[in-house]
Amino acid sequence: MSDKARPSVVSTMFCPAGLLESMLPDCAIIQGPRHAVWGKAEILRRAPHATALILRGGAHERVDAALLQAMPNLLIVANASLGYDNLDTEALAAYGVWGTNEPREFTVPTAEITLGLILATLRRLPESDRFVRAGAWGAYAPGLFDGETLAGSCVGLVGFGKIGQEVAKRLQGFGVEILYYARTRRPADVEARLRARYAPLQDLLAAASVVSMHVPLTPTTRGMVNAEFFHAMRPGAFFINTSRGAVVDEPALVEALQSGRLRGAGLDVFANEPHVPPELPTMENVVLLPHIGGGTHQARTASMANAAENVRLALAGERPRTPVAIPQHPRRPLRSP
Repeated sequence: MSDKARPSVVSTMFCPAGLLESMLPDCAIIQGPRHAVWGKAEILRRAPHATALILRGGAHERVDAALLQAMPNLLIVANASLGYDNLDTEALAAYGVWGTNEPREFTVPTAEITLGLILATLRRLPESDRFVRAGAWGAYAPGLFDGETLAGSCVGLVGFGKIGQEVAKRLQGFGVEILYYARTRRPADVEARLRARYAPLQDLLAAASVVSMHVPLTPTTRGMVNAEFFHAMRPGAFFINTSRGAVVDEPALVEALQSGRLRGAGLDVFANEPHVPPELPTMENVVLLPHIGGGTHQARTASMANAAENVRLALAGERPRTPVAIPQHPRRPLRSP
């Protein structure tokens, strides 16, 4: 069968080891570059007649009515990510296109990177590493890079879904008090198992030495971490964000760090990635990561496999495994011209 007669599947990122080809043998596979991701313009230029899209889930991969109208053969958009705020789910459903995500594989890696950011920020690990690499370590200097002990402190988790709960599970070994805030309080057995106590947001912010964000990006959470939020935090606390960058008012974050109200911050996500507020890289008390939270080889491979399986099911006229947009009248496959 020629490529023109085969359904075309576009992945905005490169998937190694022939995974997509092996799982979708009857499809023509078009893949993006290694260590980069195509955006809307590249998708439309390279494959306007694609039958399926596999996306990383970044903000620049926005799928909206304009894109859907320009891609008449599209049957499914499969995010290889937990978040799906890049998908206009209402537009997908209206245009008869499935939308799916990856609800499992990035949970544990993101919880692990949260613990890494907490320790790196409190113990000043990147700052100490730069000191040694620069050749500035002339002699043992006790006290030069003293940080803060995590044990005995209070950690506040804002958002207590799957990732927040995995973070709580891992914090138990550090001997900390765990507070959490969520729109819905969790059952008593969950709180007991995770040794976590519910607190209203204002109480959590006033008590916690470390505040870590674990909320999805929604109209309600966008910009929720603002000047008022930082003012409510315990003076000298640390702020950690591995959720979504746009939940934070970044000018307010910069001001809170510059004023000393925040002792430090560990950030894996930013509002306008890959752009980082220029003040942050100049601050030694801020740890900056390039959105690597869920990025392990195992999670990446499994997420792509899940996306490919969702595509296979949709192309076969079946319901995908992990839908987030469900069309009432799904589009039917069309032959590519």
